Amino acid sequence: MLKVFFFVLFFVGNLQAGVVVLTGMYQGKDIYVQNPLSDNQKDYCTREVFLNNEKILTNIKSSVFEIKLTKLSLGDSVNIRIVHEAGCSPKILNPHVIKVNSAFKFISFTVDEKKLSWETRGEKTSGKVYVEQYLNNMWSVVVELPAKGSSTHNTYTQNETHCSGKNKYRIKYEEKDGLVFYSAVKEFYSNRPPVSFYPKRVTSIVKFSREVSYEVIDNFGNSVKKGYGAEVDMSDLKEGLYYLNFDNKREKVLKK
Repeated sequence: MLKVFFFVLFFVGNLQAGVVVLTGMYQGKDIYVQNPLSDNQKDYCTREVFLNNEKILTNIKSSVFEIKLTKLSLGDSVNIRIVHEAGCSPKILNPHVIKVNSAFKFISFTVDEKKLSWETRGEKTSGKVYVEQYLNNMWSVVVELPAKGSSTHNTYTQNETHCSGKNKYRIKYEEKDGLVFYSAVKEFYSNRPPVSFYPKRVTSIVKFSREVSYEVIDNFGNSVKKGYGAEVDMSDLKEGLYYLNFDNKREKVLKK
């Protein structure tokens, strides 16, 4: 359960100060804080920020700041303590992102050669479900679907999107108010042969050794093509350097 406590007469050294405490569970998102000026209108309100009893921020000179929680693992307990000047108070802008909803739970999650399967309970209507796969050193959404919304039991089966070698998946459930839950990460090793492609200097068509999910990225980091198949038509792209993401790797392609 999310808890916020305000202690107004807390003493730090010889100076009177206040403390805001926020507790919950890490669910993949950071905390943002509105930080007003103190009574003297010269300094900002927040003095120090502690995360799980470790001081992580001090001497903050900004009207809004971020408390990064990425050093934690999903599901870890969160205890944030903000020490501030008397006569003012920082405001937590998104406390719901660490709120614990005891009603929702992932019951099971399995991955095999053909499919991903998972079960949940405690869903709400209008929620969404995302299948995420670890590709090119980051989590990417490979499937998005509406949540079934039953508070008692929900069963899902989704076709696999395996790359050759080791695959990592997780399921993300998001409620309408932005509250997010993640399943445990599941790994699966596929014996499929690695995918190759040609040519690396292309005028029109890039061909893969088998059908595969792909994405073409331009030299500015923009996604310009995305799909699934044994080839990708690049004839309509401008000349220059592109990056081809496929089979959990990234390769350079020169468009002539």
